[in-house]
Amino acid sequence: LTILFSAFAAFFAMLIMNGLPRWHHPIFNWERFSRATNDGFFLVIEARDPRFTEIEARELLEKSGGQHITIVHDE
Repeated sequence: LTILFSAFAAFFAMLIMNGLPRWHHPIFNWERFSRATNDGFFLVIEARDPRFTEIEARELLEKSGGQHITIVHDE
């Protein structure tokens, strides 16, 4: 019984620490998001880092071969 309780506690602690489940994210409102799993994938870069610059991120993605680079703002 102790092992079972520990497993459940670890599972729920992991969910809480990871912030899951997340029911809404601003990227869900983007029109191309629904096609992401049909014919490709998408990459989300969140701009929480103080050293983040939109220009450098765009240049890096373009040099890496990114085709559809779009800025989506959280509103």
